[in-house]
Amino acid sequence: MIKFKFTEPNESTPFGSIKIELDNETDSFLFSIPVILKIESTVSGKTLWENEVYPGCWSGFGSMCNTKSQLIWENKILDEFVWNTFSHGDFAHQYMMLWSLRNEGSFGIAIGTYDGETGEWVEPIRKNLLNALLVEGSEKKFEDLKQNYSGFSNCETLQKIITPKGGEIIFWESDDFPYANSCKESHIKNFSGEITPRKSDSLSLNELIKKQEKEVKWIHLDVEGLDSELILSLEDEIISSLDLIIFESINLNNQELEKTKNFLINKGFKMKESGWNTVAFRN
Repeated sequence: MIKFKFTEPNESTPFGSIKIELDNETDSFLFSIPVILKIESTVSGKTLWENEVYPGCWSGFGSMCNTKSQLIWENKILDEFVWNTFSHGDFAHQYMMLWSLRNEGSFGIAIGTYDGETGEWVEPIRKNLLNALLVEGSEKKFEDLKQNYSGFSNCETLQKIITPKGGEIIFWESDDFPYANSCKESHIKNFSGEITPRKSDSLSLNELIKKQEKEVKWIHLDVEGLDSELILSLEDEIISSLDLIIFESINLNNQELEKTKNFLINKGFKMKESGWNTVAFRN
């Protein structure tokens, strides 16, 4: 009657996906009251998706990281699925969690955190395995980030745009696709035709790292097309102290990705692509 299934991470859905289906043989009278598929963030507790499902219909959700899925019927929970790093996560999520367990207390910087709901760094931070500075450029999403991590003593938040060289830049924002806000106009135009330029002062990645009182051992980048430029800007002294770099590689063209990989290999890193990201790690 009711099929409730999780699909493992793949190229199109790197966090995995969930699907509920009521077949045509399901009693239509019994299910005149629909089954509700509800997706809730385990970070903020917000409802991310909610949909009614009737016989002969289905519903799904394709971004499962740090979520709880419930099937609700007549205000009763029929079944529940909670996303877990090791049961459901891809290589990038699992590697960072294992690295965090081995390097407990290490300090790092996550740049382009959005609201802090998703990312390989989220669970290690929320389980107090790592210390971090969480950096977001969007003013609106920074407020959500601050709220989501206000009770955590192992991390601080910073509203700042990080660029290779620092200085005044134009930050392009969209109300329809805020997750694609970027310093690169060409990138955000792939998602939205209605974008707003905002002049802003930026800080270089090298200066950001130098400002930290603790040694930075890991960085996580999700900066909408700027990932390669930030990595290539790293000074030798700084990159020699880093042991783990995770960056969003899906938005890089082949030339950018190849150049970034060669740069990191020459600095002693090994690499593995995973979903939308690439993990660079030392032996």
